[in-house]
Amino acid sequence: MENWELDFWNKEADKYQKTVGSEDEDEYPQRLEHYLAGKGALQPGSCVADIGCGAGKYAIRFAKRGCDLILTALSPRMLQYAAKNLSGFSVKRSVTEGDFSIIDVRREGWIKKCGLAFANMSPAVRDKETLEKMCQISKKHCFVSKFSSVRNSLGENVFQAFGIPGQQKKFREYEEVLRAVRELGYFPELTLVKYTWRNRCSVDEAVQQSLKLLGESGFARGVLEESQGMRRSLDLLGKNSEKKEEKVREILQGLADCSGIIQEQVTAEAAWIYWQVD
Repeated sequence: MENWELDFWNKEADKYQKTVGSEDEDEYPQRLEHYLAGKGALQPGSCVADIGCGAGKYAIRFAKRGCDLILTALSPRMLQYAAKNLSGFSVKRSVTEGDFSIIDVRREGWIKKCGLAFANMSPAVRDKETLEKMCQISKKHCFVSKFSSVRNSLGENVFQAFGIPGQQKKFREYEEVLRAVRELGYFPELTLVKYTWRNRCSVDEAVQQSLKLLGESGFARGVLEESQGMRRSLDLLGKNSEKKEEKVREILQGLADCSGIIQEQVTAEAAWIYWQVD
């Protein structure tokens, strides 16, 4: 584990905590809970392993249904929030800090301990080895979700100002998960789910996010290079970072409310991958 990775997730913990107790715009968490309940994966008294649990947003829902919990996360700050958010529940829970890929599940006593092994949008489950660990700790149900595509209004506004066509960011990690689960001998079920949510951030936070989007966009550079009329934007993208940041800040300040907060709408498609190991 790299120090920067731990630092990143510790800093993200405050953002994750803000989402606890607030429903996504189309009630995505409730839809996911009902999906799992419909599979029989959230029986009272059963155990759920929430791998990469964040601040406990989904663990709270599992606890309300009477499920015991195993929580793992790389970030101690995330786990502190999760413990705080679950303090009012009487269900049994254990908390393990660390990268799931290096946690010894046999030594922890987790082999076939859980009715459900659950990893929602978690980088902790990322390859065949970590998927196999999920199968080892589950008695029956396994669930992994990954993004299929994401499009956000903040990026759209910034790209438009630079003369770049709007783009939907697509992901293929879920296909790798499907392939790995099949290689392990199981039969995964894929469900694609569209949903939206809103983020709130300061202008400074939005500037950093937007500069990251522009820096990642090889697509954007290609579009600009093809158009003689966009040479000035090309300069802003690559040759003069100060002008680029100045331009981005100007755009975003125009989107902020009187308190300096920007609301961003994100539209995404999630890949829900469910399988049974019994």
